[in-house]
Amino acid sequence: MADAKHLAIIGQGVEVWNEWVKDADTKPDLSGANLANVNLLYAFLVDTDLSNANLTQANLGGACLDAANLRM
Repeated sequence: MADAKHLAIIGQGVEVWNEWVKDADTKPDLSGANLANVNLLYAFLVDTDLSNANLTQANLGGACLDAANLRM
């Protein structure tokens, strides 16, 4: 289950997320999140847990997904 704090941060937009994740001392957890139709253009999602997340129609153009968990 996604971390509520992490969901709130991604909900503020990619710029806020990218700033936060640079200095985060924890692995980002968006597992099981409903990110359908969310604009994640150029999001830094390295090592983020996106397992079981709904990414239907999410804009992932230019997103960095290195080592991200995308398992369903």
